[in-house]
Amino acid sequence: MASNLINSWLNSLDSEMLEELVLLHVNDKHQPELEAQRIGVSDQIQNGVDVYVHARRPDLAHWGYQCKAYARSKLTTAIFDKELKLCHEFDPPLDYYCSVTLNSRDARLQQHARNACLHGKTNRVSIIALEDLASIVQASPMLKKHLIDFVMHPSDVRVIGEYLGLINGTMPSLTA
Repeated sequence: MASNLINSWLNSLDSEMLEELVLLHVNDKHQPELEAQRIGVSDQIQNGVDVYVHARRPDLAHWGYQCKAYARSKLTTAIFDKELKLCHEFDPPLDYYCSVTLNSRDARLQQHARNACLHGKTNRVSIIALEDLASIVQASPMLKKHLIDFVMHPSDVRVIGEYLGLINGTMPSLTA
């Protein structure tokens, strides 16, 4: 189980940061021959895919990730279905599709995703919810570092270091 701090930091990510974190995770975990790619930018046709990877598995070669940085609103089945429908137009055709959301797990939405088909095939669609993503980040020093870089300004790190130095009875360096 990940810390509440990691959950809180994840909830502060914007769409760009979430896509970058997913891209880093996919490259690190699956080590594709060609690095994963972010697809387009806001207001461009992305066919339901924010991050694309050509994996090393011949049976599941083309993967697409849709990133929803919804901290204050909800990923609904209607939004999920709209994105899933769009991803069927992605070229090359996807073998696996995952929606990554900053919402907490929703059993009905997860079941809806498990029941969904991708190009007529079952067991090819999933959701990574906030708690799942937090566990992924918790287990990866590299992802933790990037998450901290995304959410904390260097001056924040300095203030925290000074505070911790005071608690430990040491004086912070004035030259650092």
